[in-house]
Amino acid sequence: MEQSATDDLSSKEEVAASLESTDVVGLGRRAQEIRRELFGERVYYGWLSKADEIDGSVYTEVSLEDFEDVDPDDVDVFVGAAEHGLREHGMAWDVGVATDYRVHYGDRDLEDVASELVDLYEADEQLRAVEMAPAGRTTAYEDLAAAATARLMFSNEHVRLDREKAGEKIVQTSLEFGVDDVGFVDGEEDVRDVELLAGDLGFEAVERGTDAANPGDGGSTPW
Repeated sequence: MEQSATDDLSSKEEVAASLESTDVVGLGRRAQEIRRELFGERVYYGWLSKADEIDGSVYTEVSLEDFEDVDPDDVDVFVGAAEHGLREHGMAWDVGVATDYRVHYGDRDLEDVASELVDLYEADEQLRAVEMAPAGRTTAYEDLAAAATARLMFSNEHVRLDREKAGEKIVQTSLEFGVDDVGFVDGEEDVRDVELLAGDLGFEAVERGTDAANPGDGGSTPW
């Protein structure tokens, strides 16, 4: 997709500086302006399908690990894990299927995280979402800076913060720092939790792949 990163996040050094910024509130304010312009008050969630459940009749999101076991024509989005780099995502892009790309931080040098984000940005491929996933011990400031930095870099894609790794409270706060997507749900009780998580801040939880997910008043993708 066509990219439009902010001018001050055009190099690996600048991205690394953003990831360790002490002005997290300022980052969040700028990121949230972009998030609201793109997606309004919507917060997205979805369901991850198993390879043997796919029939192509509904909107389908499946793990990139199952790439060799499914017909890409039956898949709308492949969801990558931390171990999947540009090469693995490229297999999906080559057959015209968008992906969710997962970047982990916390137990890595910030320069390495920044390098991966810039390489992903410069690939300019069919990204649906960028997920920032904390690994090891992180602070709330680090989590929110990671979320805001991803939004400032990827202003046409969905941005999420790993709900399982970061925790519900930080993910809820991240909705005010550029995050618009909370990942995947597992059952109706989880759906209700997501609805409460979003609703408490005045957002509306919507399921990806439905008409409500893309009513035509914002956002650059139908996902």
